[in-house]
Amino acid sequence: MSGFWEEAFRSIGAAARLARLDRDALGRFTFSIPAFRRSFGAAALVLPMYLLLVHLPGARPGLHAADPVIGYAIELVNYVTRWLAYPLAIIALARPLGLGIMWIPYIIVYNWAQVVQMAVFLPIAALAALGFLPLGLDKVAMTLLLFWVLAYTWIITRFALNIAWIFALGFVVLDWVLGLFIDRVTNWLLYRLSLPEAPEGLAS
Repeated sequence: MSGFWEEAFRSIGAAARLARLDRDALGRFTFSIPAFRRSFGAAALVLPMYLLLVHLPGARPGLHAADPVIGYAIELVNYVTRWLAYPLAIIALARPLGLGIMWIPYIIVYNWAQVVQMAVFLPIAALAALGFLPLGLDKVAMTLLLFWVLAYTWIITRFALNIAWIFALGFVVLDWVLGLFIDRVTNWLLYRLSLPEAPEGLAS
């Protein structure tokens, strides 16, 4: 277990350095099949922050309105799906896109980077949701935060896969679309399985 924590701290630190455009930080990751499996341990580190995030005002209205057992079961499925969908998509696309085995280090970096993303995203989202930011500034902050998340994903994709910026952008779009779709299905299920009628816009 101590080995996992040592690798986790080192990998999260390296992921934070990548956010500062330090490409040499890639050398601090461990790239192997066992390290690939261990990188999904980042999901356990992100989970407490994720639970705080979905409980922020306006973050997941369906969860608060749903039956608790059903609501949290759906939310757990959403969380696991979010962590598996993109890596599985990359594995499926690795051969057609000619990535070779580069998908292994990429997913390792991508997984640990989720800890950095959430550590930055949650405090700002909390300030905006709880009304600590002036009116109007909250929307600006959240918009800038979204662009930062997309840019950070683009950076780690370009560095880890060593590909041109336009191709890295395609991976970012794929990640964003998958996440948007999964969240949409989650919201639909929260209302459909817990409430008599889904709000307008979620009924179909």
